[in-house]
Amino acid sequence: HFRRAGVPRVIVTPVKWCARAAVLGTGAFFVALGFV
Repeated sequence: HFRRAGVPRVIVTPVKWCARAAVLGTGAFFVALGFV
């Protein structure tokens, strides 16, 4: 976890969501390839 004095929460939160979206997107992409 980040220290409060280090990275602002405003920056950390969008990064977490982008990371989740990237993982879900990649997973969905490979699943789609599996069906095709």
